[in-house]
Amino acid sequence: CPRGTNPGRTHRFFNGEPAVPFGFGLSYTTYITYCGMASSVAAAVAALLVQKCASNWSYRTLFVLATVFKCAGGLVDVALVSGWVDKSRVSTLFVLGDCTSKPMVAMLSHIPAVVLTSKLTTKGSESTAYSLLAGIQNLGGLVAICLGHALAAVLRVELSDTVCSIDSIGTFVTLAQIGIPLTSLLFVRMIPEGTMQTDLG
Repeated sequence: CPRGTNPGRTHRFFNGEPAVPFGFGLSYTTYITYCGMASSVAAAVAALLVQKCASNWSYRTLFVLATVFKCAGGLVDVALVSGWVDKSRVSTLFVLGDCTSKPMVAMLSHIPAVVLTSKLTTKGSESTAYSLLAGIQNLGGLVAICLGHALAAVLRVELSDTVCSIDSIGTFVTLAQIGIPLTSLLFVRMIPEGTMQTDLG
């Protein structure tokens, strides 16, 4: 988008040399279809991995593994926004990276988190305790969103109909998708020891 204003769709105002020819690559319908298929397959593979291979791994190990996958997906996003890849491969890289890493991370972190939360509840007050613990987890997600907004404000990353400021987008994505997740590893010892197959001591 140009500095200051965005008059509408790119093909109506852009007069420069196009990065790719008009109609190049996947159509939006095909893109959504392949992205959905890749996400579903990735989620199924991750769920199968947790169930068959990782059910005896410690909660801490699973948390670290999910964080590593998250950072790997973040590297794909950094490569995309920083222009490190050939423009003709952007669609494929997004489908293989963003569309597959996010559901894998979701499964690798969500399944153990649900099991651990259920084991932290006390007998006789399961529903209340589970609701409180799940609420705390949701609060963590809201804190992450607030950190992202604050980081965008500090780096002056803004994209709207009147403002297009993305000079620091590479730094923003690197910190948000890799830096912040890595800092969570500092608190890995706060996760109780044990596996999904064993009761907590």
